[in-house]
Amino acid sequence: MKAKLLIVSYSFPPDNVPAAQRPYFMAKYLQESGTVDNIVLTSRNAMSSLGQSDWADLSNLNIVYTDKGTNEPGIQGQQKKKSGKGLKRSLLKSIGREILIPDKGILWFFKALRKAKEILRDHPDIKFIFSTSPSLVNHLIAYYVVKKTGIKWIADFRDFYYLNDIEEERYLFRKLIDRHIERKIVAAADHLVFIGNDMRSEYLKTYPGIRDSSVIFNGFDDNEFAGGEYRETPNKKFTIFYAGTFYNGIRSPFPLLKSLSLLVNDARVAADDIEVVIAGNISKDLLDRMKECVPPQMLTYLGQIPRKDVLKHMANADALWLIVGNRKSHYMGFPVKGFEYMAANRHVLLFAPEHSEASRIFSELNCGSAFSSDENDIVFRANAEKLWDVYKEFRNGSLNNGHHSGNDEAIKKYKRKYQAFQFSELLNKL
Repeated sequence: MKAKLLIVSYSFPPDNVPAAQRPYFMAKYLQESGTVDNIVLTSRNAMSSLGQSDWADLSNLNIVYTDKGTNEPGIQGQQKKKSGKGLKRSLLKSIGREILIPDKGILWFFKALRKAKEILRDHPDIKFIFSTSPSLVNHLIAYYVVKKTGIKWIADFRDFYYLNDIEEERYLFRKLIDRHIERKIVAAADHLVFIGNDMRSEYLKTYPGIRDSSVIFNGFDDNEFAGGEYRETPNKKFTIFYAGTFYNGIRSPFPLLKSLSLLVNDARVAADDIEVVIAGNISKDLLDRMKECVPPQMLTYLGQIPRKDVLKHMANADALWLIVGNRKSHYMGFPVKGFEYMAANRHVLLFAPEHSEASRIFSELNCGSAFSSDENDIVFRANAEKLWDVYKEFRNGSLNNGHHSGNDEAIKKYKRKYQAFQFSELLNKL
């Protein structure tokens, strides 16, 4: 008999944000497995400035939207217009972060809770509810549904919330409320899923009342890279590609850029022989500072581009640039983009704290070269020497040879389809 599951996720395709990927692929592969029937509860009003997804097939999924969608999806890469200027916009943002507890998804909470209760009333055979962050409101909806119905609840934590995030911010009055909400959720869920071992350990240490928990990593989907447009001839320039945001400098671009600058200044590499290509949303101030680090012809900024184009750039690059910030909320997890870098089968330039989960995963899989993310002249020089070795491998044609060979079993747990199997096994145990 098939298990019947309600998935609650504020973000879901056609919304194009990274947060929509995990619930989508989980729903897709659980449905395809034939062992689980899903109903997905989501909001069209979560639509971001990244527009509609061009990568999700929703035809075989049972999706219930709480809204018709007051935001037009628009064109990928088109950003929302920002109202207000400078100090006014910053002030409004600060006020919003203080009063929208636990996050902006609270504006969706009441209509979503009503809709969830309707779904369960119409489908009494639903025995499980799966709520997945980053919006903690997804978990709050599940909490109140479970309180009323008693069905089994799996809460999926993909980001730190109060722990290692809110508690480290300079909020005035909301910290006690946030801590209470998080404590209530982790105590009530039948099972907690975390996206990394370090994150799970941190929560178990802080909340000893957690009943049961496991790790299901984020990952990549093989099908997104099957039949992709790979280059047939090597790039003339050593091409490094970066996708995503720099989180206002928490992921610092300067350890790479200043190290590349040293190679150019030492006349070991010509500025015309290396190109750093960046796709994503970067503030003008940060972009200007980045341009000051290297000769102008070395840096190409694409802005926000469709996801399929991002994947194509990954496949056609010589190296992929991954940065992990030196904060617990960053280095105790693993960026989703990093898993896609694995799938692209390109040499990864990892800039991360040595004790990060990303460093351990990349060491296990031999995905590329690890560099220090510290920022001082000694580190920049050491990084430059490592980059010189990578560049020489590119020139002799051996840079990407043998990538992931012999690691099929190790890499399996990072594949979306296998993660759905793990989740299905978890449902069987519950």
